[in-house]
Amino acid sequence: MPVILTIDDERAIRQSFRHFLEDCDYDVLEAADGGEGLEIFRFEQPDLVLVDLRMPKIDGLDVLASVRETSPDTPIVVISGTGVIGDAVEALRLGAWDFLLKPVKDLSILLHTVERCLERARLIRENRAYQQELESKVALRTRELAEANRHAIRTARALRAGEAQIREINRGLEERVAERTRQLEAAQAELVENAQRVGMANIAAGTLHNIGNILNSVNVSIEELQNAVRGSKIRGLLKANEMIRNHIGDLGSFFSVHPRGRLIPEYFKELGDILTADQRMLEDELRYLGTKVAMMRDVMETQKRYADLTQTRQGAPVVDLVEDALRLQGPALQRHDVDILRDYRDHPVCLTSKVKLMFVLNHLISNGIEAMEGMGRASKQLTIQVLTTRDDRAEIRVCDTGHGIPADKLDRIFSHGFTTKPKRQGFGLHTSANLMTEMGGSLQVFSKGPDQGAEFVLALPMAGESDKSTVYLET
Repeated sequence: MPVILTIDDERAIRQSFRHFLEDCDYDVLEAADGGEGLEIFRFEQPDLVLVDLRMPKIDGLDVLASVRETSPDTPIVVISGTGVIGDAVEALRLGAWDFLLKPVKDLSILLHTVERCLERARLIRENRAYQQELESKVALRTRELAEANRHAIRTARALRAGEAQIREINRGLEERVAERTRQLEAAQAELVENAQRVGMANIAAGTLHNIGNILNSVNVSIEELQNAVRGSKIRGLLKANEMIRNHIGDLGSFFSVHPRGRLIPEYFKELGDILTADQRMLEDELRYLGTKVAMMRDVMETQKRYADLTQTRQGAPVVDLVEDALRLQGPALQRHDVDILRDYRDHPVCLTSKVKLMFVLNHLISNGIEAMEGMGRASKQLTIQVLTTRDDRAEIRVCDTGHGIPADKLDRIFSHGFTTKPKRQGFGLHTSANLMTEMGGSLQVFSKGPDQGAEFVLALPMAGESDKSTVYLET
């Protein structure tokens, strides 16, 4: 049961909050002033703090600063009757998660605020744990790849004692595997750094998932290369060479009379065919590895650009943003066999926060992929349209051929907590709609019903001439 600490010098308010929240299955602690509240906080470590802004001795701002210093992840909601906007700004600047005004006549507002803050704290904890788990898995896989690389190098050195063709193949393998390993290590380091960027947790999580799937494919190719090296015919070649050296003085008789000597020419011919086939297989695997590493590099470079951006509104080419979103979702689109149809009728420059718009585009593309899950290859198509409307707004349309949305659910699709998918929280579309509103735009959805697909329409204001001069401004 979550524990809530309420700090207020008015006993009636404390008891009102306590009785209401306890009826809502919360465990509530009370404190009559800031000093007592901080003492209780140190011993009880509650899940959320409700604090009055104006109290004697230690006021709410001091309590807020002290709690943030010792426990920065604890949600703090400031409640005050002052009604001064400066107090709210100062509280939020110091780290308050929300601000409510007294009197709280509708306690359901208090309950909604508490639930939202606790849910946000839970998501932050889960995201941090997920990132740590991914970093651990990437580190483990990197060590395994390094060990595989060292094994390949040792094997290559042994093969150099053989025929010239074997030496050339293994030399190229050693160099290419070493280069691919360095690229993977660099991609991992860049991935971990970008995943920790503030405001990019959702995009980074999707990127990590895509990189993990690509790494699985790379591991399969590495195992194929290792199996090819372990199954090399070098031992037989060395044994045949040893027999030739032992009969160097009578090679003619050895090849024509000796039972084993007569088999050597045919053995060398068959060995040449095997080595040629092995070489083709190794070259195919190395080309496949190169393709996967290039895909990881493209995804990482795109994600890094957005991790370095500010969230302020600025002029941005819409088509470039759409292409970046498709690049980030490229591995998922490829894995699910989704065809992309681009319909760029115009190339508008809109006034937007690139980070926020990238979040919305990534979520809508991912949502479309999930909507088409379980359908046949011919039915999976995602269409992206970019155009300029008659009222001079930039419009992006994301259309899928998925399972569609029933008419009775269309008007609730952007509601907080509403979802049509099991094991989902229903935050993505709600957050996307709010972000579009913050950017002065809108987000709408259309569907003809089940199995008829869905269309999401994003509308954004066009950039003025002064805004266009700051296109792709980066920090």
